[in-house]
Amino acid sequence: CGRLVSEESFRFAGLQAVVDASPLSDNEYKIQLAQVAVRRALLKAAGLETGGLEAPMLNEPSASPSFETHLA
Repeated sequence: CGRLVSEESFRFAGLQAVVDASPLSDNEYKIQLAQVAVRRALLKAAGLETGGLEAPMLNEPSASPSFETHLA
């Protein structure tokens, strides 16, 4: 709110998204993942460079390989 569209403001939004987060044991890395996800989503929405997120993620339907099996 009230910030210019920029990498810096999106980085700030990522930090604010997790400011009250408390990781469970062995899950501290997920806080950083959430920060980056928020920043990249905002960059993508603004039409800016996302740092390599242009390719579909593996869990997106368009990138999922076919797991059909053929039984003889």
